Amino acid sequence: MSVAPAPAGRDLTRAELRALAAALAARPEQWRHLVHHDPTARTYEQLRRDEHVAIWLICWIVHGGGGPAVTINAYSPPLWRMGAYETTPAGALQRHSISYAEELRPLGLVASA
Repeated sequence: MSVAPAPAGRDLTRAELRALAAALAARPEQWRHLVHHDPTARTYEQLRRDEHVAIWLICWIVHGGGGPAVTINAYSPPLWRMGAYETTPAGALQRHSISYAEELRPLGLVASA
């Protein structure tokens, strides 16, 4: 995939991350083949990872907006721990840190599976 490289020797700014994600979103021919929606969990593909940036394509069935959605997420520096989320019985959102190498999905779905 031809994604512009990070500036040499440094992490990207928020503006650079937004521009990188927007440029990639504007070129769906580069990632459309990776879109896979699962009605029970989010699916994801890492589009790029180097010492300064990680870019993820995330496909949502389960989300507040209704139908399927796709997001492109860029992080700099790259995340080493991702998060899974669970709604507590009191209605609070609780984050659980997990390794980026582990599967990402809402914990409530894991518990009910």
